[in-house]
Amino acid sequence: SVSSLEHVHAYLAVLRLVDCTDDTVTVGKMLFQEILMAPPVPKEEDDDKMEEDDVSQPQKLLLKMALHERASKLLLLLLTNGASAPTDGNTKSTTTKSFLDPYERSVLTPSPPTIPDPTDPTLLVPTCKKLPALKYQELNHGFLPPLLELTQRPSHLRQLLTQRVGSRVLMELLMYHTTRVADSDGEAATQICEAVVTAMDSEEGESLWEHPV
Repeated sequence: SVSSLEHVHAYLAVLRLVDCTDDTVTVGKMLFQEILMAPPVPKEEDDDKMEEDDVSQPQKLLLKMALHERASKLLLLLLTNGASAPTDGNTKSTTTKSFLDPYERSVLTPSPPTIPDPTDPTLLVPTCKKLPALKYQELNHGFLPPLLELTQRPSHLRQLLTQRVGSRVLMELLMYHTTRVADSDGEAATQICEAVVTAMDSEEGESLWEHPV
């Protein structure tokens, strides 16, 4: 699925599938099994890499997605609860998929998809029965913990902060844990903020305070 998300056209089919399918169990397995269940990478006997570089394969794939222009759109769709989808009143959502360009929005709207009502063809009814907020909450359950863990590794957080695509994913992850989760206790958002402050104050490499991103 990661290769599909990087494809110049196939990623749109994946986004549309996520946005219009109620069966979150099947969609979750299809999308995240490759990422979350990826086998560990064998370590070399003479491996002298720093501890922060010794990360799991799922985290490597998530970082790859977060830094890719097209693959990151799936993470952004999930973190914004579908963006244009209405909520159940307990979670907040933006009104448009602002992270999509005009062509992408034309392909992925309306959201959720609609069809003519069998009893009255002049009326359009959504094809989805499950509340969008509930659907995205179920999808987010599996991949959010490893994505949050990604921000706790200095080398990976630095990559997210210094790249336009990665910084957008990081911002939406923070927004998700502060405004889009009804039962959030703020712990995850605090962890992200503390990690960012530590990275900004780090004396290793180029100063992040002076970085253009």
